[in-house]
Amino acid sequence: MFENESKHKTLRVAGIVRESFVDGPGIRFTIFCQGCPHLCKNCHNPETHDFSSGYDLSNDKIVQEIKKDLLLSGVTFSGGEPACQPTGFYELALKVKERGLSLWMYSGYTLEELSAL
Repeated sequence: MFENESKHKTLRVAGIVRESFVDGPGIRFTIFCQGCPHLCKNCHNPETHDFSSGYDLSNDKIVQEIKKDLLLSGVTFSGGEPACQPTGFYELALKVKERGLSLWMYSGYTLEELSAL
């Protein structure tokens, strides 16, 4: 279920939206990760539940795409469950913050559960 820590420079994603207006304030670059253990009733993205679906995308490629859009206010990690790929999303978060962009992450875990992971 959780990522292979040696692959932290690559994320398993369901897709990206280069300019989203609904995933946080302003214009957002949204990454929909692949894989979710929660299986929440009425999930908005049930196609992201299967951990074996989606495709691999390097953090370097994601950052290159983010750099192309000077109108971005921030980046949003959505899902699936980003916390199931903690090292990869952490590494990407550091690069996002270096660019001065805001960062949001949607998760099915509570803050207490995330702190215990």
